[in-house]
Amino acid sequence: HLPTTGFSGVDLVGQAGLEEQYNQALQGTPGQQVLSVNSAGQQLGMIRNTAPATGNDLVTSINARLQGDVQNVLASTIRKAQLQGNAHATTGAAIVMTTGGRVVAMASAPSYNPSVWTGGISQKQYRQLVGKASGVPILNRVTQGEYAPGSTFKITSTAAAVKAGYSLSGTYNCPASYNVAGRSFLNDGQKDLGQMSMHEALVISCDTVFYELAYGIYQHDHTRDNVVVSPKAPMQEMQKMEVAWGFGRAPGIDLPEQGAGSIPTREWLYYLWKGNAHTGQNWCKYGRANGTYVQQIEYQDCHYGNVWEPGEAAIAAIGQGYVAVTPLQLANAYVALANGGKLFSPRIGEAIISPTGQVVQKIRPPLIRRLPVAGSTLAYIRDALAGVTTGGGTAAGAFGGFPRSKVCVAGKTGTAEVFNSSVTSVFASFAPCNNPKYVVVVMIPNSNYGAEVAAPAARQIYDDIYGLEGHKAALPGGNLPHGLPKISSSGSITAPAGFGGS
Repeated sequence: HLPTTGFSGVDLVGQAGLEEQYNQALQGTPGQQVLSVNSAGQQLGMIRNTAPATGNDLVTSINARLQGDVQNVLASTIRKAQLQGNAHATTGAAIVMTTGGRVVAMASAPSYNPSVWTGGISQKQYRQLVGKASGVPILNRVTQGEYAPGSTFKITSTAAAVKAGYSLSGTYNCPASYNVAGRSFLNDGQKDLGQMSMHEALVISCDTVFYELAYGIYQHDHTRDNVVVSPKAPMQEMQKMEVAWGFGRAPGIDLPEQGAGSIPTREWLYYLWKGNAHTGQNWCKYGRANGTYVQQIEYQDCHYGNVWEPGEAAIAAIGQGYVAVTPLQLANAYVALANGGKLFSPRIGEAIISPTGQVVQKIRPPLIRRLPVAGSTLAYIRDALAGVTTGGGTAAGAFGGFPRSKVCVAGKTGTAEVFNSSVTSVFASFAPCNNPKYVVVVMIPNSNYGAEVAAPAARQIYDDIYGLEGHKAALPGGNLPHGLPKISSSGSITAPAGFGGS
């Protein structure tokens, strides 16, 4: 056992989460006794006695008070969604990040008490953790749950359109429906809203504007290669932009398990079609020639899955179809939007401290890349998202009466339809608008519009962060503690300056 794993049968080894990720730093060194014995196995004396060495401590960026608040908000939001008639709304995720790439709080529902692992776990308990009937509580939906982002995804589509030559100062038509290669794709509510700027298209979330942009890019991008998908099909410009924002790739957070989501490139679609086209498990079961947006795409894929259809490009631009992201990926993309274009690999660990209280290592979120987007374009998108929570914006109702003069919240609602016609409620946001510090993302599957479920939850989280509307501030002044806690050799901890009781 020991030569194979490096551990004895009594060693404590991190099995999951941060303990697994940082096990080498946290574990310490086990004690060792070497005895001399005779042929009868009788002990003759001590050859060597090595005392055990205590492992290091890990300081995280999680704020305990805010973490508790976010968990409570998520649980109450799911209960509220159920009371509103969404009986299948039993799961969800919420995350708060700094614009520097640190995770301050994250909650996944349903959850479970981690003490269940202490002293061994029964078969019944384990079945409850992994069972669908109980909602798979062991799954961290923030890092592993994959959902359609809906209109929150339009930030990448806007960036791709600008790079393709569409003007931010131009006007665009927002009809009730838009024809894509002979198929009508409808605006939400089938409303004809006339001419508008790109700014207004983001504020009111006009789908048909983005169908037109995506179809235009499709028509001018590798026209010959649009016909048949293949393992070597080049990636279109729209998908290149989506991948550049961190979608379709695991974000590299310091946790052992994380999802990559999916960006439906032609290469990706080839393998999906090859494995699925003849089974009817999804495409032919749910597809309808004249059904909803998603059902039309399913119908096309059932019959023409080996062809990259323009409808797929159009619907991907509004974060539906086969686009899937984790809440962490979405939050990380909004971090990059908020901070001016820096895409980080998120971090929960902040520092490793030795048993004597010395800083062994400071942990900083690594920079993955800078977005291939002009700063002026990012500023334009940020300004548009500031209008979403006020006036005629899609989240104006959810933020009605919010003390905007104290903290301005910018965001984007998303309502994503999935195969069985249920919807995922999404809200991705940052605050303050002009000098962003925090990003908040909430996702509630099987619920309602993003403005109806996820956005009100995000509002409560901002109340908790800043101490607004009668809430106690988890981060007084909106500031995180300064510096690291001091850990003495006796194990006592002195909180850093600015520690707000978290």
